[in-house]
Amino acid sequence: MQSDTVPAWLGVVGIVVGALLALCSLEFVGPFERNGWKAAAELTPVIYIAWSLWLVTTGGAMLL
Repeated sequence: MQSDTVPAWLGVVGIVVGALLALCSLEFVGPFERNGWKAAAELTPVIYIAWSLWLVTTGGAMLL
C-alpha cells in the first residue's frame, strides 16, 4: 500500500479479499464440520473470482 508501483486502493482491496478468503477457509471448522457453513459455501466461489480479478488487475498495474 506504500508503493508507487501500484495504486493504494489495490492494497486495500487485496487485504479485504484476503480476509474473506481466510474466513471462507473456516467452512468446515468447529460446529460446522459435518454439514459445512452455508454462508461460506455460497461466498467462496464469489471470493475466488474477486481474488482472480484482483490478481489480474494488480499484474496489469505492475506492467504499466
